[in-house]
Amino acid sequence: MQINFLFFLAGVGLFMAIFSFFKSAINHWERASMYCSATYLCFFLNMILWTGAFHFGENTWQLGLWFNQMVPICMFMLYREFLNVRQQRPLLYKVMTASIIVLFVSNLALLYELFDGHNNRIFELVFEYLLIFVEFFLPLAYLRYWQHPIYRYAAWSSWVSALSFIGYVLIVRFGVPSPFSKEFPSANLMNIALMLDGVLFLFALTIRDRQIVTEKIQLQQQAIANELKALRSQMNPHFIFNALNSIKSFTLNNDSEQANYYLTKFSKLIRQVLENSRSEKISLNNELEMLRLYLDMEKLRVGDKFDYEILIEDEIEAEFIEIPPMLLQPYVENAIWHGLMHKEGKGKVRIEVLQLQNKLIIFIEDDGIGRQKATELKSKTGTNHKSFGTKITAERLDIFKNLYNMNATVSFEDLKNTRNSETGTKVSIEIPI
Repeated sequence: MQINFLFFLAGVGLFMAIFSFFKSAINHWERASMYCSATYLCFFLNMILWTGAFHFGENTWQLGLWFNQMVPICMFMLYREFLNVRQQRPLLYKVMTASIIVLFVSNLALLYELFDGHNNRIFELVFEYLLIFVEFFLPLAYLRYWQHPIYRYAAWSSWVSALSFIGYVLIVRFGVPSPFSKEFPSANLMNIALMLDGVLFLFALTIRDRQIVTEKIQLQQQAIANELKALRSQMNPHFIFNALNSIKSFTLNNDSEQANYYLTKFSKLIRQVLENSRSEKISLNNELEMLRLYLDMEKLRVGDKFDYEILIEDEIEAEFIEIPPMLLQPYVENAIWHGLMHKEGKGKVRIEVLQLQNKLIIFIEDDGIGRQKATELKSKTGTNHKSFGTKITAERLDIFKNLYNMNATVSFEDLKNTRNSETGTKVSIEIPI
């Protein structure tokens, strides 16, 4: 019965050793998991030697005892690393390091004594008394971690280990009556406690690793959000700069009525832009309202050179659908200034909003000169730069894709007539909702 129980404990110890080893390897050889693996490897070797399955002559028992004494040493190294006492509690780190060194030297002396043929077990007793002191001192030092969301598991583990070891010593060394039957040796009290320690530590290490991953994700999202705010802060001055130029033009031309009307539109628009400047998403209704104000202002600016039309599918609940702010304006601006302004006669911008299952589809269509002619005009005038607004919008969509896992796409289509001549441009924006 006892042999089967030892084999069971050996199997559990081997599993914990292997699991902790791979956990350490996956986390770039993280030390706490490595010390945990070393602890339960020594435990496994101790248990398997005590079963008698492997024989090393007269040294089998001595070797098992040495591995048994290595278990608390590795465990203390695990405590020291897991609790990060080097940085948080330097004095405790020094005490723990000194204890580990003294226990290890004592264990080496014990190994020498056993294999040298001396059986007075002096160093075994010295090791036990040192261990009693350490086992009693460290749980008291860990009391401050009792309520910590992660470190508390190490504090609980230290008390389980200390109480079981002190109980074992009282039974074996001082003759305190054992509450267990003769078929259940008192040493099993420590073995079971060590199994419970392992469960607590593996649970704590898993929680800590999950917290580290969560913090990394939060930092990445924060970085992305900060970048998004920076891009949005670039977008708003870009638009405001153009609007102020229009007000300046009306003023210089002494057109006070148009200037006042334009200022009224501008004040409404700028108020909405400022209100939405801190929002990462706004309702589709607010976005379209800002777009109407912008188009009205641009019509005043260019002398009613174009008309516009905004169509929304009846089934769309524009108040409840959210999209990034100032998403459509740069593409509408491109349609006006690179498509319609170079066209002979009056042009038109058409914005259509549709919903297809779980996607919002927005078409921005103009009947201007087309992208090819616009590119040719840019090359002739020496203005080869890409639209500042659309460039920023493309970057913002990439950021939203990473931040919200929102795979928004933008595509361009050259509209052509039967003679294959360009008659405008169509921008298609697809946003998951």
